[in-house]
Amino acid sequence: MQKRLFKERIAIVTIALLFGASVISAISGSCIENSIKKEGRIIVNCEKNEAVEVWVDDDYYDGGYNDGHTWGYDAFNNIQEGITAVIIGGTVHVLNGIYYENIVINKVVNLVGEDKTGTALDGGGINDVVSITVDQVNISGFTVVNSGSSTNNAGINILSSNNTIMDCEIYMNYGDGIRLISSSGNTISYCNVFSNGDIFNPRSGIVLFSNSENNIITNCDIQYNSEGIDIDHSSSNNVINCTIYSNVYRGIYIDVNSESNVITNSDMSNNGWGIIFYASYNTVSGCIISSNDYGICTYGSNNTIKGCDISNNDYGISIHSSYNTIKECDISFNDYGIYAYSSHHDNNIYHNNFVDNTVYQAYDSGSNIWDDDCSSGGNYWSDFDEPVEGAYDNNSDGIIDLPYNISGGSNQDKCPLSAPWMPYLCGDLNNDDIVNIGDLTYIIAYLYGDGLAPSPLCLGDLNNDDVVNIGDLTYIIAYLYGGGPAPDPDCCNPPW
Repeated sequence: MQKRLFKERIAIVTIALLFGASVISAISGSCIENSIKKEGRIIVNCEKNEAVEVWVDDDYYDGGYNDGHTWGYDAFNNIQEGITAVIIGGTVHVLNGIYYENIVINKVVNLVGEDKTGTALDGGGINDVVSITVDQVNISGFTVVNSGSSTNNAGINILSSNNTIMDCEIYMNYGDGIRLISSSGNTISYCNVFSNGDIFNPRSGIVLFSNSENNIITNCDIQYNSEGIDIDHSSSNNVINCTIYSNVYRGIYIDVNSESNVITNSDMSNNGWGIIFYASYNTVSGCIISSNDYGICTYGSNNTIKGCDISNNDYGISIHSSYNTIKECDISFNDYGIYAYSSHHDNNIYHNNFVDNTVYQAYDSGSNIWDDDCSSGGNYWSDFDEPVEGAYDNNSDGIIDLPYNISGGSNQDKCPLSAPWMPYLCGDLNNDDIVNIGDLTYIIAYLYGDGLAPSPLCLGDLNNDDVVNIGDLTYIIAYLYGGGPAPDPDCCNPPW
């Protein structure tokens, strides 16, 4: 008996050696065969090689041409099967069609739709449409619709880190559009996220929840959701170049314990609230805040609002907290430019332009600081810039000689500006938005030829000593050619 078994094993090994890959191919195509004998029977363990790329089309089928791909190996009509089949780090190409699936991505993969308007994932109103549970997944080119409505459901639910969502349409989900939970280092870019949730089930376009940090949301349109972006107990995130408008409640909501978030160069318009802070140490910079009920509402402290255009809101900025900084903004055509409530104090408000706010330019029943002392100046007030209004600048230093009284209490802007504040680039003498050899030529012509004076003259005061002379010429040469420091950014605050 033992001799017979031994001979059978020898025979099996000999066949494998003689025929090798041809036998394997004949038996199983793309399978690796490991044949062993157990209790007198041949057992075949067939494990498929994983493809580097697979293609999914809802028109593919077993026995079809399938664009020349191999059914069950690199051709599927189901996205989840394609994800399962592709090698780790591989790419799943999804051709146009509607795919009624709830996908779980549990391996590193690139999921690429043919066209975001023609390649749709429909979750059927249950669960997440897409759930990402591993790091470093990339998704692009999809429409994602029809998630479930339970608390944690979303069109795309990210439970991992360092993923990229790009060029997608995320809309008409009963849950949130995109939801990040304890998820960091992700980038969401060039996505349209709209019409998620409804008045009976308020949900957000994008949610960053539970210590989701260092995420970037950039170049996205986020509209017609219950809320645009909800940052909840999450810090150090960036929203850049986004348009966030016509959301029912809040454009951006920053909840408690959410610090060091930065909102830059974005447009928050036609929302209930443009931005509302309940957290501290956040920054809004270079944004348009327009046509909301409340433009910016802050309940947190030590936030910075800088360089924003805040217009046509009922309340431009509503302050319910202390120690915030508001500077370099154009605050115009609101009912209330700034409204600061009582018991709040030490908010620093300077270098802003208050123009034609209809009820109050500013109202302050607290105790706040409305200038940066008279060496730098306070704010410009369109109703206090002419002698007929009592606004005199007898020494032509750019500061009105009398303070501007803030409605609501005893607060004053002690150093109101005589002209609108402008973000001058010191050293840019020829006003072409860059400091270079053209400005060096300009200052030489002014100092030693018949060249025109810089306008305003302070642009030539690179070393900020209140005079334009050879010291500034030396300064710009050192800056351009000798590794010297950049011109002092405060040389024109206020302009002279």
